[in-house]
This record gives sequence, C-alpha cells and structure tokens, in this order.
Amino acid sequence: MPQTGVVAKHVLPTYYATVVSLRTYVERVRAAALPSHELSWNLILDGLVALPCSLDDHIHQGETDTYGLEANDYMPLESVIGHVQRTLHIRRRHDMLLLGFHVMPHRMVATHTNSIVQALLTDDAWNSLLVLMGTHAFVHMLCGTTYYYPVALHRDCYSQMWGMPLTDQRPLTRGPPTVSERHVSAAHLFFRRSRLFYARPVQVYRYGIVLGLPPTHTFHMHGHTHTDRRVHTARILRDMQPHAFGLPHAWHRLPSKNETHDLPRRRWPRGLTTLAHLVSRMLQKHRRCRYDVILEACCPRQHVVPTMSVPSFSPPEVLSQQTTSARPSPSEPRSSSPPLLSYATPPSRVTWYVCVVLRTILPHDMVGSPHNWAVVRRTIRRFVHARRSEKISVHEALQGFRKNECAWLQEYRDPVQTHTRLCAWMWWLLDHVVLPLLRTCFYVTDSAVFRRRVLYFRQDVWAQQTRPHVHALCMHLFSRVQTPMDAPIPYATMRLVPKEASVRPIVNLARRPMGFGRSINAQLQGALDVLSYEAAQQSPHIFGAAMPSIHAVYARLKAYKQRFQGRWPRLYMVRADIRAAFDSLDHTRLLHLVRALVPPHATYVLQRHAQIRPGIGMIRRTQVRRAWPAPHPPSFLEQSAAQSAPPPRHAVLVDGVTYTTIKAEDVLARVEAHIQCTLVRIGNALHRQTTGIPQGSILSTLLCNLVLADAERTYLSIDEDEDCLLRFTDDFLFVSPSYQRAYDVCQALHKGFPLHGCRIAPEKSLVNFDACLPPGHVVRRLAPHTPFPWCGICIDPTTLAIQPDTQRYPRHMGDTLTVRAAGLTSMLVHAMHPRAAAVYTDTHLNTPGGVYTNLLEGFVFAAAKLRVFMRHMPFAYAPPVMRAIVHAVRLTWNMIRAAIREARVTLHPDAQCQIQRACVEWIGYFAFAHVLEPWPVHAPLVAALMPFVHAQRYARSRRKIGPLVLRAWAAHRERIRRLT
Repeated sequence: MPQTGVVAKHVLPTYYATVVSLRTYVERVRAAALPSHELSWNLILDGLVALPCSLDDHIHQGETDTYGLEANDYMPLESVIGHVQRTLHIRRRHDMLLLGFHVMPHRMVATHTNSIVQALLTDDAWNSLLVLMGTHAFVHMLCGTTYYYPVALHRDCYSQMWGMPLTDQRPLTRGPPTVSERHVSAAHLFFRRSRLFYARPVQVYRYGIVLGLPPTHTFHMHGHTHTDRRVHTARILRDMQPHAFGLPHAWHRLPSKNETHDLPRRRWPRGLTTLAHLVSRMLQKHRRCRYDVILEACCPRQHVVPTMSVPSFSPPEVLSQQTTSARPSPSEPRSSSPPLLSYATPPSRVTWYVCVVLRTILPHDMVGSPHNWAVVRRTIRRFVHARRSEKISVHEALQGFRKNECAWLQEYRDPVQTHTRLCAWMWWLLDHVVLPLLRTCFYVTDSAVFRRRVLYFRQDVWAQQTRPHVHALCMHLFSRVQTPMDAPIPYATMRLVPKEASVRPIVNLARRPMGFGRSINAQLQGALDVLSYEAAQQSPHIFGAAMPSIHAVYARLKAYKQRFQGRWPRLYMVRADIRAAFDSLDHTRLLHLVRALVPPHATYVLQRHAQIRPGIGMIRRTQVRRAWPAPHPPSFLEQSAAQSAPPPRHAVLVDGVTYTTIKAEDVLARVEAHIQCTLVRIGNALHRQTTGIPQGSILSTLLCNLVLADAERTYLSIDEDEDCLLRFTDDFLFVSPSYQRAYDVCQALHKGFPLHGCRIAPEKSLVNFDACLPPGHVVRRLAPHTPFPWCGICIDPTTLAIQPDTQRYPRHMGDTLTVRAAGLTSMLVHAMHPRAAAVYTDTHLNTPGGVYTNLLEGFVFAAAKLRVFMRHMPFAYAPPVMRAIVHAVRLTWNMIRAAIREARVTLHPDAQCQIQRACVEWIGYFAFAHVLEPWPVHAPLVAALMPFVHAQRYARSRRKIGPLVLRAWAAHRERIRRLT
C-alpha cells in the first residue's frame, strides 16, 4: 500500500533514508507476495519501517550478519526477543526494546514494565509473522530497522515499537560534507544574547552601583609588576584566541565561575606578537577610561519626577495595579509615555555609549581602518536593537570586514586560520566586552506592553524607580525570613517586568538552584500531573467556567448559540477582571481545596511520552505527561488508541517506558511547601510569600482556576440552561438573555470574593446595559448592539459571531516580529494560523460574510508584518518574497480545512465552513497588494501581485465578495499606516 500520510512523507524522512510499509518490507525480504487470506496481521503490516540506508543495502547486510544464529534455527517469539535484547546490548545500541531492562549474566531483568515488549509477546500477529519470515530475517528486522505501529491510521498517528527512540535521532544532513574540521562555519555561530537580560545591579561596598565593566572582569588587574602585567596580557589573549593556547573555541564552551585562570605551561603561541602589544595598549587605555562619565554623557539620567508612592494600607494588588492598567477603550486616548516605561533609555543612545567606550579602550590598529570601525558600529547597533528572540550570527557581524586592513591578522598565511582568528576576535568583543558592559550598566528586559521589543533602563534609574514597588512587595506579599543567604537551602529569584504603569513580579522557578539538583518547577511536575488527573476524573466542572484555550471558548459559545434555535433575544453581557489574582489568593482556602481534591492514601504512576509532529517549517517535539492510579495503569498502546481522547493527527508517539510512582501524601506535602514555604531572594535577603501563588510556578494557573471555580459556586448564581459564564483564568465574561440575572452577577462580581481573597478591578469592567451600582463603583458601558470585547476577541451580542479585537493591536507591528533571514514564509504562515481557527471560520457560528471579514483582517495583519519585516531585511528581493506570499495564501485554505476537521472530532460535531477557496485566495492577494501599495519601494512586489488580484479565475469571487472586502478594507487602511 503506498504511504501517503504526512508522517511517512515528511516527518520520518527527516530522520531516515528509507521509509516503507512493513508489508513492502516483508515482501521484499521474502521475494514473494504475502498471502491475501491472512487478515490477522493487516494492522501491523500497515505500520512503517524506517531504515538508515536503502532497502537493498539492508537486505544485503542481513545476508552477511548471522547474529549468532544457526542456519534454519527456529526459536519461539519470547526467546527471539531475549536474543535481540542481548545482541543490542552487546553492540551498545540504544533501543526501545532495552528500556526498562537490566542486563544480568545469561538473562535480562525487568526493572520497569515495558509495554512495547508486552505488546509484541501478546499479539498473535507477530508470532505469525515470525513463522512466515523465519528467525534470522525476523531478528535482522528487529536489530536493523525502526518500526512504527499504526495507532490510528485515519489520523495518521503512529507509535514507535523498536529501534533507537526518535527523540534521540538527529535529522539527516542532506547537504554536502564539510570541507575541513578546521573550518569554522560562522553562519552557525550565534552570540549568547540571552545572557543580556534581567541582570541584577553590581553593588560595591561604600561605592554603590557599578556603571562600567564589572569588578570581576578580566580587564581589571591585581598587581603592578612587569610579570603581573605580562600574565594579565596573556590571560586576555587566552580569552581572545583560546585555540592558540590549546583550549577549545569560546563558542564550544560555556563560561564557568569555577574556571581556573592558570595558563597552561607552554611556550608563547606563534602569531600573537602584534596582538599582544595591542592588548597591552588596550589595558592601559582601559585603566584611564571613565565609564561612568561616558555613560552620563551618552545616556544621561532624565529629570526624575517624584516616584509613585505606595500607601501603607494598600492590599497586595498594588504590586501590579497601582494605577489604571486596563486596555483603553476605543473612545479613550492611549497614553504615549507610561510613567515607568518613560525612563527607558533609547537603544540608539545605548549603541552610542557602547561605541564610544569601544573607541576609547580599543587601539585603532586592533580594528584596522575606518571601514572596519563602521562594520563594528553596525554590529553593535544590530546587537542592541535586536528584538527579544532574534539571533545574531558571527557571519552577520563580519559582513564587510576587511581582513587585509588588520596588521595582526597578516601574521597568518593560512586563510582558514585567519578567518577562524577573526571569528574568535569578534566573538570575544561581543561576548566578553560588550555583553558584560551592557549587563552592568543597564537592566535589560522585555515588557507585555511592547511584546518583543527590548527595553534598556540604567541600573541606577531602575533601582530608584522600582524601590517603591519592592517595598510594597516586602510589606504586603512577602515576609522576610531570618535564613542567611549562604545557608544550604534552595531559593528562587525574582524579576520585575514593567507594565504600562507599574511592574509585575515574576518568580523564576524554572531555573535550577546551584547545588540542589532539579528546579522547583521540575520537582512540582509530578504534583501537576496528579492534580490534573484528579480534576479530570472527579468532575468535569471542577474548574468551573475556566477556558483552557480559545478552542474551548468556541465550543462553549457554539453550544450556547444552538440553544436558541433561531430565536434571538437581546443578550446582556458582563466583563470583569480579578485584580492581581495570583497575588491575592487566600492560602487557607487554597490548601483546603487541594486536600479535598486529592485522596490522601492513593498512589499514582506518572506516564510520559513524546510527540513528534510537523510544525510550520520545522519538526516539533512535545513531552506529554499523565498520571494514572497504581498499580495497573493502562498500557501505552491501549492509552494511545483509546476512543475517549482522540490521538493527535500526523504524529509519532514515543513511549518513555520507565515510569515513576508518587504517593498522594508526597503530592500534598510538595504543594503545601510550595505555597507556604518557597523562599525568594529579593535584594540581599530571603523572603517567603504570605498570600497568593508565585507567578512563574507551573501550578499557578491550575490552583488559580481551582480557587476561582469555588468562588463561582459560592458567590455567583448561574442558570446553566439560559446563561453562559466564561473565564480565562481571572477574566470573567457572563452572557444572559435576562437583564436581572446579568445585573445580579455584575453586583456579585463587584462585591468581590472575600473568603477567597479576591477583588474585582473596576476600571476593567464592562457591560452593555444600564447598571446602577452602589456609590464608588463605576462600570463602563457599551451600546447594546456593539461587538463586546473580551480577551482579544469581540462577540456580537445579537448573533454571538466572533471577530478579532483590533483595539488590542500592538503599538507598532515591529514589536511582534522576530526577524530571521530564512523565516519569511514561516512568519507569514504563523501570522495566518490563528485566523484559520474554527472560532473565526465556522459559518454556523459566524456568517459567511463575517468569516471573509475575519480572513481579510488576518491577511492585512500578515501583510503589515511583511512590510516591517522587509524594512529590517537589507536584501529583500521581490521574487522570493512573492513566492512566500503565494505559499502562505494557498496554505491558508488547507489550514482552514484542517482546523474545521479537527474541530468536528475534538470540539463540536457540527463545525462547518461553507466558503470558497477562490474567495479566500483572492482576499489574500488583495490584502497584500493594498497594504504594500502606498510605499514606492514595494512597487515591483505590488506589480507582481496585481495580476493575481485581477485574474480571470477570481472574477466570480470579486463579484461575490468585492463590495464586502472594500468596506472592510476602509476600516483597516489608516490603522495599518499607523502601525507600520
């Protein structure tokens, strides 16, 4: 049978040279067709066999390898598997059949239950196949191939049964081999820019915050003798050119605090004489450099207004909501300079400061020429202005650098060695000089307001402006403990993320404490699995109205719409938001709910497996974990094929086999200790959180949903037959055809949940009816028929149709991008993927005209991203960009069909999308052409798009939806000009 699935055509060929069905493999090995009357093994014959070589080469290898078997020797299946396990162990191969087994003399001892081996032994089809193929051919198949069992053919889902785990496989390198091991591929060397973020200020006793290179930097010398200076120069040279000293390249090793500074006892390396003199001059210039004066000249402290005072009686919500931080409504003007964010230093001034420092301390001959200095300035600007997840390669940094203008590079005759030395020097400049300089002088962070834009705050300014917030944290949310900092106990660190008017405290629980094994989040992973399992088993409403994703919102609203059966009453809507939900939950109530959820004497098995699925331009690997009651959990294959939870589409499942067990009392102890006893470092002291859940914990969302669901049942009176309550963690939305019930819910929400420690943020509340609340409570009101905004979507009060909330667009489209040279097509597809979801394209929930309008908004958004993307790419030619646009437009229809098909299986059986492919494609070409048209630089691209817009094959689409698209485009035109 020909293999036409995505797994057989795209996923497995990424890792294997040959992929065929087991039926084809057996027929080739036997050189004869299989008997058609044998139907018992049809399912396993539909599985996939993957080979590291061609099938002919594999068969030839089987003819020469005896595997320690005698000719025509027959063995039962159990003995065959034991022999294969011993053979794989002797040949030191990592295989699925060996997981859970320990090799003893003359036997294999099972330390864990390997469900794969059990499935092979219990299925009669494998015994029949052994008889048909013969022992030697069957052993050769188990030892030399990898097999994927079809868990669900209709969903193109397979499970690996033997062979090296796919999670350990490396993708095939189909390109030409490297010319030489000495050659450094600068295009694959990326600077460790992630180390730039969230650095704490460096404090020096009786001096304050250090502004410049840190005191531990290698530039600072201790000792004044000639020998000390010569050793100091040698240490700098070793960091600059480690390969010349017999050390691995700097990009092959991570910096270590315990790294010895002793130089190897060997002669001075050849070819470093000129560079050594330059380093000596650089150290002299460094000792005379006034970093603080240069910083004040290039990045002066702005006029500091009085910092926001925090009242002593403020509850914990002052930490994140000291002033109004709600998204402005369409009628409210948006503040252009929030109080805290206005103290950020512009990246252009940061670049200026770094360039001035480098011109001050680096000798001119080290860079070589004014042209090379321009290349360095361009690299520094790119390094500073890059967005949060953007990568900068050494190849990009060296573009245009003239090696023949550097005298110290002329000492090497080998061009490969010259290029390697230049790469090492550029790596040293950015990794050992620029990066420590930026970390010491600036607090570098991202922000939810500007998304992926990087913000730079001077360390002294950041410390001054966040001091009131840190004081509020220590007063209301944390209590100081007397444990010293150097005590042998693990603790977490905290960082402050700036918001529009304040900061949000994020506790870093994913980082492994030094000397204490796993991170706190890793230790809580088992507790999360158990709590999730018990919540799913005990009651489907244990989390109340919590919505895990936008897909759950779609399913709930679609079912709610079907209740009316064509009769459309007026719908009354209420929106409310819990103020600082994670920081205000009461610990007593929270622990009571956790104890009631978990049985005290239960034991659980924690199963885990990996999912390998095709992504957008890449192969995605996801780890899936689930808890089952001990001692007899379902086998992995039974669990994967269960009808209660449909298996994933186009996926390969790899079982972890070696499961762990955990007791309920251990789960409760870990959760209680996490909530009540987690230590957090704030400044130079340790603190313990007294209320709420640490933001950054993997349990925070689950525990918050658990508490707020209990608050719903306690305070809110909901008619489940007529009303609809939705909640995204702490954002409530109530929909009802009854004015009185909507008014009662609005009043109940604004009274808060005192038993649970929660209060509503009035400035974020919104209704679409007249609500007279007690004095002091002001609720904004929308017109009855205006689309109601909630969590990024707008819901029509008359039809429950859903459209994107365009008021939540970013301040600038560039704040949402990660510019990569090879990522243009992926960026466009990623931009359209959310708009292809069933929540926007279901024609039973939305009208066909509404679906086309949603798609136009998605294409316009993607085209605006493309405009900004091309502005940041120096070489963006029209033909490749045009190919990316055509690919994204045509792929959108496939994504819509896949989303609707998946929604029918997992969300709602009546999901429908009755639109035409030609209309979708024409809308895409129309959007890209009209968004790019105002800029003359894109004239060649617009000229290439216009033939698609006016093509004859889209004539019917233009007549059908042209007026609708033109009306919708008028609303987007000015907004896109402002955002790009």
